[in-house]
Amino acid sequence: MPGIKGFTRKERFLQYLPVRDPGMCWIWQGALKVTGLPYGKFKDEGDRSRPAHCVAFEIFNGRALVPGEKVLHTCDNPPCCNPDHLYSGTDLQNAHDRESRGRSNPRRGEAHHKTHLKAEDVRAIRASTLSQRVIAGQYGIHQQSVSKIKRGIRWGHV
Repeated sequence: MPGIKGFTRKERFLQYLPVRDPGMCWIWQGALKVTGLPYGKFKDEGDRSRPAHCVAFEIFNGRALVPGEKVLHTCDNPPCCNPDHLYSGTDLQNAHDRESRGRSNPRRGEAHHKTHLKAEDVRAIRASTLSQRVIAGQYGIHQQSVSKIKRGIRWGHV
């Protein structure tokens, strides 16, 4: 069914996808996500921007993704839209895949590059009877951070 400018969704999509050998990655030539990994993005019906690999999965498998379903890459190449390199999975499978490929961020506590605190600071914050605002001022952090530390939401491993 013709859509935007008389082209079908698949025709519009394929304009940004040089189809090659089935064994090779088909690198998305359209817009890319601005932050994080370079996933392609496709302006779908209703002017909604969607991940290009998800649209490729839908087009080549002839079905829409169901809520909670993710599209994962066997090639670990984010801009790849080769349907032979894409498979359906869950959030948990996606997380395991990310971790097995070394792309998770296991740094926490003092190992994290943005921390201002040390483990002994966290213990002192938890033991303190001063107001959270005063504690925040002492350590140069926000009161909300003090609250989260005291409730175990942040620095729960200490």
